Amino acid sequence: MFQIPLEDIVKRIKEERGLEEEKILEMIERKVSELKGLVTKEGAAHIVANELGVQLLEDMGRKELQLKNLIPGLRNVTVVGRVLRVFEGKEWQKGDRKGKVASFIIADGTGKTRVTVWDKRVDMVGKDIKEGDIVRIHFGFVKKGNYGPEIHLREKSKIEVNPEGVELPSLEELTKKAERLMIKDLQEGLRAEIRATVVDMAMRNPFFEVCPKCGKRVTQEGGEFVCERHGRVEPAYSIAISVIFDDGTGNIRAVLFGREAERFLGVKVPELFEEIEKDMEGTLKKLAKRVLGKEFVVVGDVKRNDFTGFLELIVRSVREPNPVEEAKDLIEELKI
Repeated sequence: MFQIPLEDIVKRIKEERGLEEEKILEMIERKVSELKGLVTKEGAAHIVANELGVQLLEDMGRKELQLKNLIPGLRNVTVVGRVLRVFEGKEWQKGDRKGKVASFIIADGTGKTRVTVWDKRVDMVGKDIKEGDIVRIHFGFVKKGNYGPEIHLREKSKIEVNPEGVELPSLEELTKKAERLMIKDLQEGLRAEIRATVVDMAMRNPFFEVCPKCGKRVTQEGGEFVCERHGRVEPAYSIAISVIFDDGTGNIRAVLFGREAERFLGVKVPELFEEIEKDMEGTLKKLAKRVLGKEFVVVGDVKRNDFTGFLELIVRSVREPNPVEEAKDLIEELKI
């Protein structure tokens, strides 16, 4: 589903027409009232934008988007980014169809995303497209991935490698250590490090089905599990743990997946699966007791949850504080 968040529409109208945010919101509320509540605020905002001559659905292929502005459902997008990591091509099969797929991660200083290529372009990854290269992608299609929007290339999509005149932060700058921040200072789009205490953990089944070949979440159709890349599969399992961290300045929901969830809980997936099957409630209580009140150093990407509207942290790494490292960092701070 393609949906532009209300705040993004308001921001666009404000930038292009110079209206105050309060005035724009009043116009949107008025439109909702005129239409007797038959449209959402987002739908009313589209109408208001159209009446004001603000084109929200312009051909994105004509305008370069920053990676932080990618929204699932956008078509024909053009983006520029530096390649952070490449993943070798794999073969896939779905029924009678088969082919190859590969991907790479790009960043532009505002955000990062995975780019997925298929079949004839797979050989470019690792050969023509390498870590550190700059790529410009034309006519990409944005889909929802496990960790945020992803760009998929279609037949008419194009890739330029190291185009002239493009300036982006260096590979070293894009992969440098995340800045240590207090929770109260976290902002959407940042990659940040926090040191905080676990104050709550969701008490629900942490397992979900994934494709054993590519690790993507699978869907269930007619009692069978289906991967969009590999067709019907016998699923493997991964885990997602939801916890609340608090550092005294605020708190934030954090989600840990796979290996980071295993490291956080101190247990491997197969072992945890067996325990959950025997006694889910008892196992979850035991795990919660293990981490509640414990302090961790966490690095993650700050996202806004589409359902709740609150910021949350998608965890990339988690560890217990190292007193020696923490002391060194404090000394460096005092030198500044």
